[in-house]
Amino acid sequence: MSIIKDATKFFYSVRDELYKVVWPDKRTTTNTTIAVIVLSIVVSFMLSVADYLFSYLLKLVI
Repeated sequence: MSIIKDATKFFYSVRDELYKVVWPDKRTTTNTTIAVIVLSIVVSFMLSVADYLFSYLLKLVI
């Protein structure tokens, strides 16, 4: 029975903590999402260029 009481206490404390969370508004969420998408595109482009250059250099060596 102690396990059930501990689990119940845990889930109540999780619920209480979720009430304390300050969720971002729609504008903040949209701006952050756009920033993540743009950064992902930039990083993937940079990695693609680096991969192409390393492949080219490796073909020159071999």
